Amino acid sequence: MYTLFGSSLLIGDDMSIANKEIITDDSGYRVGYRVECAFCGTWFDATRFDAAFCSSTCRTRYRRSLKEESKRIERAEGAINDLIGILPDGEGDALAALIRLQKRIQDAIESVEI
Repeated sequence: MYTLFGSSLLIGDDMSIANKEIITDDSGYRVGYRVECAFCGTWFDATRFDAAFCSSTCRTRYRRSLKEESKRIERAEGAINDLIGILPDGEGDALAALIRLQKRIQDAIESVEI
């Protein structure tokens, strides 16, 4: 019979949490870990405490998703900077777009649970 003890581990620079359970035998000796994949959520058996992904595919997809998010942020910042660059010319459409964007960003920030 195995005993499970719950824990969690912070992984990577983005501080994602991977759920883990320590598996022990009847004498209390640790025989492994039951880990929830940080990408797909599947539970798997691991021998290493720092295991966070059920497969190399999930690890790769996770890393790519971080890169894609970073690229989307960079594109959004570029678009905002383009609008700001138009402002000194006195174009009212750019100012109106920035005000609408400011409101949408503020609403999104307020809706996020911290």
